[in-house]
Amino acid sequence: MSALGDQVDKKADALKEFASKIQQHDNFILACEPWPFNVNFFYIPKRIKKMLDLERVPLNINNPILPDYISNELAKITVKLKLLLHEAGEMLIPYQVSEKS
Repeated sequence: MSALGDQVDKKADALKEFASKIQQHDNFILACEPWPFNVNFFYIPKRIKKMLDLERVPLNINNPILPDYISNELAKITVKLKLLLHEAGEMLIPYQVSEKS
């Protein structure tokens, strides 16, 4: 295999491991099934976790169906975290609001 192919394989493996760690952590959920070079996830603070528990939303699945009021709260948290990380110069995280169908 080429050196470039090896690098791509290593990155894909690292992203799979990252997705696995997200699934194992109580404060994060995967937003959808990971695919090469994209792992979409949400940070779940304690107050949102309580809401999810009350609604009996499983946290260990990909792309869980969330009630609108919880989805709206997660969107607010995501935007706020993104802005804080950008302002601190920590990282650049793309963010796109998903449209409901």
